[in-house]
Amino acid sequence: MEYHNWDNVPESNIVFLGNVAYNTTEEQLRKMLELAGPVVDIKLVFDSQTGRAKGYGFCQYPDANIAASAIKNLNDHLVDGRNIKVGYADRRRVQRSFNTDGTTLGSVPGEAVSRAIGLGQVHRLVDELGSGERRALVGQFAEFARDNLMAAREELARNRGLAWAL
Repeated sequence: MEYHNWDNVPESNIVFLGNVAYNTTEEQLRKMLELAGPVVDIKLVFDSQTGRAKGYGFCQYPDANIAASAIKNLNDHLVDGRNIKVGYADRRRVQRSFNTDGTTLGSVPGEAVSRAIGLGQVHRLVDELGSGERRALVGQFAEFARDNLMAAREELARNRGLAWAL
């Protein structure tokens, strides 16, 4: 198991999240992480072979000051029965996990990230959602579309499953 060493990691606006329960969602983490300030992006890391969570992830804040506040105030915060470890993210680890330059988690304002899936998968996933989760999905996309109308249109054109789900 790979352990995180915070001693030699320079300050940045991205924090490492460790000791995350395998069934914890990004939304559960977002609620905790927003206690420090606005969150740009959260990404959990999944095994590419099995699709299962690896128990860690990253959160990107708008600036290093908010990230420092999160580390100071949220380290060892209880989420889903586990004390989440929060520390500065190692740039190389971010690069390896998300194939980025290490200064972002891959989200660029105005850029839609596409992962097209088949309509059968979408039907199954939507059927599993509760009514509140369905409303949240539509609300999140509506918020994205308000800020990124052209990107939202392109994403819906590329991904019929997403268009059907919404």
